[in-house]
Amino acid sequence: MIKGINKQIIEIRCTNNEYFDRALLFVSDDKNGEPRGVLERQARLVCDELFHFKTKKPHIRAAVTAAAFILAAGAFLLLR
Repeated sequence: MIKGINKQIIEIRCTNNEYFDRALLFVSDDKNGEPRGVLERQARLVCDELFHFKTKKPHIRAAVTAAAFILAAGAFLLLR
């Protein structure tokens, strides 16, 4: 049940999930005056956590690991 009539709601359309089309987030009363950009950024973070969206971090980690492997292999061949 929602009490009061002045609740700010952010709707997130999550089309990457076959079970859910959207999520509704109710902004806390003490954060109601925050700028829209801050609220949208926080909403994206919540959606990422709920639906486990993949971010670019694994790709960066894989690239660094591959580069380290190539450097180690090159060093091994040079010292051989």
